[in-house]
Amino acid sequence: MDESHTGDAIANQIFEVIRDFQIADKILSITLDNASANTTAIKILTPQLQSYIKGYIVHHRCVCHIINLVVQDGITVANKFLNNICAAIRFITCTPQMILKFAEYCRAHDKRPRKFRLDMKIRWNSTYHMLKSSEGCEELIIISVNANAKDLGLVLTDADWFIARQFREFLIPFYAATNVLSGVYYPTTRLVIDYIWLMAESFSKYRSDSLLKTVVDPIELKFLKYFEQISHKNCFEYGENEIDSHVPEPNVDISDTSITAHLWNRAKGKDPAASSSSQRWNPNAELNHYLSTNFAGSDRALRGEKYSFPVLARFARDILVIPVSTVSSEATFSTVGRIIEERRSSLAPEMVEAITCLKDWKRAEERKQHQLEDLKIEFAAVDCWLM
Repeated sequence: MDESHTGDAIANQIFEVIRDFQIADKILSITLDNASANTTAIKILTPQLQSYIKGYIVHHRCVCHIINLVVQDGITVANKFLNNICAAIRFITCTPQMILKFAEYCRAHDKRPRKFRLDMKIRWNSTYHMLKSSEGCEELIIISVNANAKDLGLVLTDADWFIARQFREFLIPFYAATNVLSGVYYPTTRLVIDYIWLMAESFSKYRSDSLLKTVVDPIELKFLKYFEQISHKNCFEYGENEIDSHVPEPNVDISDTSITAHLWNRAKGKDPAASSSSQRWNPNAELNHYLSTNFAGSDRALRGEKYSFPVLARFARDILVIPVSTVSSEATFSTVGRIIEERRSSLAPEMVEAITCLKDWKRAEERKQHQLEDLKIEFAAVDCWLM
């Protein structure tokens, strides 16, 4: 979008795409990040997209975006503990001479020379990558940096690394959640509660840690803002309430207007066996039959069960297809990772421009600008200025 990202502009853009592809009667959910303008856009769109489930659209806020907001609150505090390590890694990778010198330290200690990921303030997971890539090289980094302490103006200690290791361990569930929930080749809706639980366990483990308390507290506070009412217990209670309030009693006409009832009715209406039967039906029968069935065996055998549970299969398909993240769709149209720019490196602007042009010209010559994966491009860019 070239214009300002207001709620009206976003709604118009989404509706234009929907109209072009003629899918207005097929929209069940729209996944957007947590910006207030997106909430406004959904409110504008909802009256125009009523035909699929009669006036209800699932506005799914991107879970990965929320995780980013949650972790960023703690990264700001953690920087004061990690500044020495960030400065140290930048120092040993800032010039070819320092890279060569560090490689000599590694070989002298029978270690393979290694390149390290750099911390970027605009990406919290870069902090995790930096700490992960330096794992096992802590002592060598201390030796290398402290040998040049006068030039660098800092002394690195084991205490710095101890805090860094603790913080990296704390971040593992958040990093794993971001990776898994941004996937596109498998349903992610059913995985959200599992990773929320893992993140909650990380808080339980580290909230009393005297070293990390000041970092964990703001992250947990933001986490509770979004997820406080979600737990396994609440999910079970919610499921029971949904069944109790939305599923009609046997032999009673369906008149409930909830999204659950509409989706179930839509799925039932598309099943020839169900639609040819009486309109009065027991909605618990198929679900109870499913829950009492032993699905031991291969995935292929399990997938074949959709013929035994046609209505439930369609119902589950509509729900599970909802993406919980916008990461993959944003990455498709994003230039992030494909270029080096001033705010993403330590290079002078002129060098950034030169490297960007050279890389693009080389890929253009081979007609492969679009074929490198973002991660490979990121490493390629790092190699350009490290070597």
